[in-house]
Amino acid sequence: MRKGMWFGWLGLLIASSVFAQEFKPRCVLHGHCRRVTSLAWSPDGKTLASGSYDKTIRLWDGVGEKEIATLESSNGDWVNSIAWSPDGKTIAAACFDATIKIWDVARRTNVATLEGHTDWIYSIAWSRGAAALASGSADRTIRLWDAERRQTKATLEGHIGEVNCVAWSPDGSVLASGDSAARVRLWNIANRKNSSAIDLDEQVFSLAFSPDGKTLACGGNSAIELYNIAQAKSVAALVGHSESQIGKVSPAVCSVAFSPSGNVLASGARDATIKLWDVASGKNITTLNGHSGAVECVAWRPDGKILASASEDQTIILWELK
Repeated sequence: MRKGMWFGWLGLLIASSVFAQEFKPRCVLHGHCRRVTSLAWSPDGKTLASGSYDKTIRLWDGVGEKEIATLESSNGDWVNSIAWSPDGKTIAAACFDATIKIWDVARRTNVATLEGHTDWIYSIAWSRGAAALASGSADRTIRLWDAERRQTKATLEGHIGEVNCVAWSPDGSVLASGDSAARVRLWNIANRKNSSAIDLDEQVFSLAFSPDGKTLACGGNSAIELYNIAQAKSVAALVGHSESQIGKVSPAVCSVAFSPSGNVLASGARDATIKLWDVASGKNITTLNGHSGAVECVAWRPDGKILASASEDQTIILWELK
């Protein structure tokens, strides 16, 4: 091994060891009475929202780690995905009754219900720039919504499997969608056309763009593929989540999230662990253990100092980088 390479690996090992020692659980949040499926930080990082199969959205003080509100509609259904609007004034919640409910955060009121999908909605995402809301559904379509006018702006078709996840590029020009048929599609929002497709070996459960928009992380049944957008090719496969089974469910990467710096990727899986990956090397930095059930979602606070994880065990853990 060349000297430079040896020092590179040594540096990674030292950095990994230090990182593992300094990333510790800050607190465990209790309140939901069923699995917690989704997490989203407010744009200012002061509030954490969580969605659950208990048909509620809970708001948590991101500083004091206490519950500050529970949002529950009279005709609510299981909450599968939540997203804050870019201005932080509203929260969208995707439900298994094929609707999206829009909440006014200040008034704690359900102000709109978006209808159009014909089957469960698995994922929603709000773009930063154009403030467009996208949703992916088991009906194999993606819808773009005008949340203020409460209507569909466009329906994107082409998937042959259920659309499990959607994610916006940082500039809002591209929407990525992943399905149960192991395909990721990239949509040009300007003309609402499918610009390219990525074929993977297993169905896709989660997607995340890097902060610079150059890399797309695709979480599948057992591995995470890092896809270079400009080169149109996979540049790394992150393998490491356990092959053990939790609740007789095969392992799957349920959620992926880049840190605000883009240097670290967090992944939550059905093996009840969270893994942190060095994006440049593709190496596993450390594994965080604390949940007793599948980790459904991971989300970084905008300042990158806190990582939140939500689980089938009905809890949320805030992990702090000292």
